[in-house]
Amino acid sequence: MKEKPLLDKVEERLRAGLNDVSIFKKYQFKLEEIEPFKYRAKDAWRAVTKIAIREARLKEIKQEIFNCQKLKGYFEDNPTDLQVLRHDKTLHTVRIQEHLSDVPEYILPPSLKNLAGINKRKRKNHRNISRSKKTKFEATNNNPLLSMKFEGFTKNQRKNEQKHFLKINIEDIHVF
Repeated sequence: MKEKPLLDKVEERLRAGLNDVSIFKKYQFKLEEIEPFKYRAKDAWRAVTKIAIREARLKEIKQEIFNCQKLKGYFEDNPTDLQVLRHDKTLHTVRIQEHLSDVPEYILPPSLKNLAGINKRKRKNHRNISRSKKTKFEATNNNPLLSMKFEGFTKNQRKNEQKHFLKINIEDIHVF
């Protein structure tokens, strides 16, 4: 392991500050518990390529150049250089893999489910849902401002009202 000497130095320094108490402890786990994470780790590993690293570093360097106080005077004297840097070709950013940001419940090992406080999903009570819909419906019907419907005046509606009025009048007439 390449980092072993560096790890030892860090551990020594931390021990000196905390009265020779060991900081790093071995984490005991079963390999079968983390097996489902293998495919997710491979997806993340494939996304990190040499090109992606180079372009991320270039982006960081550009940001440092834009924010550098010493170079602001230079860019004030040479605004074309600043424009060239700003309008340089866009970097190929790494596609964010949204499926990796959320760990599904079935992947978590049982020991971690208890730590995270994840329990089985509770089924929704359909009675409460139907009652709440019913109460909302009744509330809108009881409120005169919400229950009013106005379609507006249209020519067809006026004609229908006139025909209905004429039918009523004709039926009301009694011929002796």
